[in-house]
Amino acid sequence: MTISPSMQSKLNQMRRAAPMAVNKARLCGGVVLALIDPVGDLDSALQDLKTGLGSNWTIVTAFQFMSGKQALFAAECASENERDALIKAHQISLAVSNQAGITRLSVAQLRVVVIEAAQVSTTP
Repeated sequence: MTISPSMQSKLNQMRRAAPMAVNKARLCGGVVLALIDPVGDLDSALQDLKTGLGSNWTIVTAFQFMSGKQALFAAECASENERDALIKAHQISLAVSNQAGITRLSVAQLRVVVIEAAQVSTTP
């Protein structure tokens, strides 16, 4: 299969941006995974997100990023020991975004939707 020069340029650009995308996925994925972990520290994950990416980042923006193709690409580029968790966070975020308008949910409601989505996304 031959790749056009414009597609090759786009792929090269994505590869150069991968380290930042992996860090963004790590921070956003931490928020998603904190919601499904009964002992997850959501406040700490949100603080890490805001420290790492800026004060304008929220639960909603973390889910929006993690549900997209850039997050999946970043997860696939991550180290072996974090790849599965980031892919799981992507799958959960995608399922949640397909299932509910997360911008209208409280954290408690979001947690319920996320747990349900996690069960669906990990079922073979």
